Amino acid sequence: MIAKTETLNTELKKTVPRKTFPNITEDLIRDISKARDEPKWLLDKRLSALKLFNESAMPDFKYGITVKMNAVELDYNKLEVDSLLQKKSIEIEKKRLEEYVKQGIIILDFYEALKQKKYEELIKKYFMTECVKAKDKIVALHAALFSRGLLIYIPKGKQINGTVEIDFEVDNSLNFDNILVIGEENSKATIVENIFAADNKSKINNKEHANNKNIDKDNNNNNNETHNLLQYRSSVVEIIANPSSNLIFCSVQNLNRETFNFSFKTAIIEKDAVFNWVDACMGSKFSHAETTSLMKGAGSRTNNWGMFLADKEQQFGIHANTIHFTHNTISDMLTRGIIADKAKTIYQGLIHIQQPAGQSNGYQRADAILMSDTAEADVIPMLEIDNSDVRCTHGSTVGQIDKEKLFYLMARGMDEETARKELIRGFYEQMLARINIKELTGILRAIIYERLGIEQESIINIDK
Repeated sequence: MIAKTETLNTELKKTVPRKTFPNITEDLIRDISKARDEPKWLLDKRLSALKLFNESAMPDFKYGITVKMNAVELDYNKLEVDSLLQKKSIEIEKKRLEEYVKQGIIILDFYEALKQKKYEELIKKYFMTECVKAKDKIVALHAALFSRGLLIYIPKGKQINGTVEIDFEVDNSLNFDNILVIGEENSKATIVENIFAADNKSKINNKEHANNKNIDKDNNNNNNETHNLLQYRSSVVEIIANPSSNLIFCSVQNLNRETFNFSFKTAIIEKDAVFNWVDACMGSKFSHAETTSLMKGAGSRTNNWGMFLADKEQQFGIHANTIHFTHNTISDMLTRGIIADKAKTIYQGLIHIQQPAGQSNGYQRADAILMSDTAEADVIPMLEIDNSDVRCTHGSTVGQIDKEKLFYLMARGMDEETARKELIRGFYEQMLARINIKELTGILRAIIYERLGIEQESIINIDK
């Protein structure tokens, strides 16, 4: 070991004693599998995950240095597990799907894909095997109960114009969602995942946000009376970026304020491939989000860019990881966010350059602005470096709005409120300019600026 920063046990390994959940049984798993007419190997996979779930302890989620978060209301006995017996699918607008097919991209519901031997073999090979593995109780539960999935396959040499847009409408109870993306050699695609709630107020989805400036500022609030049920969403995204492919996966999570959200995203990046994450955490009551890049091939590159906005009493645990397995690999990790009211956010980032990964380059930075005296944040960037022939740096900031910059704007005629909003805009715009995906940045601007009370009119021309 050449150098290693102090690490903290902030993953889901810190646990409390095991607890049984009588509603999550082998009979339930078999019924879910039967309702979907699954092959035996998939049922066996579910049952193995159930065994791990039953044998694993519950995580306590109390991680960080100064910020303590605890999902005390997370009671799996309150999951509406019977709803999983209903077969669900992921809807894609027919016109859009036809356009993707014309360009040669394959997009199939998991259960449609399983009917075709070629695609069944791909799912069997990659689904929760190499990227996201059932490593703990939370992920094991997902592997046992997953309810719907999507296979996105970009054949060799296919270059997809525009963005592939996937809408995840999340109902008020229980959702276990999967996306498996396989980009073959020399393929290229940009995928945008929109995640929004289906209840009456939150049904205004992310794209409508981008086109409607008059949406109720509190649209994330859910006033339904289903308090006895736990609103829960778990998602797994797995990316296989084969040699010389160029893929981007973007996710905008804008769930209602009653939902517990768990997200696990991992990409395997092969030789000379380029893969970018853009992950925006905006909604939910409690979110645990992990985004990981596994740089397996020499000459591969990755960017892991994150944005978040937490207010009221939201709690976010955001984890970004890049592992360099081999030489001449380059990574860039940048996260920015704002915490307001009584919200809490913990960001933990890790760059691990392993011993064979000489002549690699890693950079990591995370910045957070606290908008109130009661907002809390920990920003924890970490490096693990096992090879001296590398370049690797990191940095972070947590604090209030810069008073000198605020004074500068006020001295030029702005009132304090307007000056604060302009500084917030500038804080986010640096990230949005780096992302530079028009379909995505429009959505993000609408959500962020609406919640912060920044007028849409003043940013109309930014993307032109």
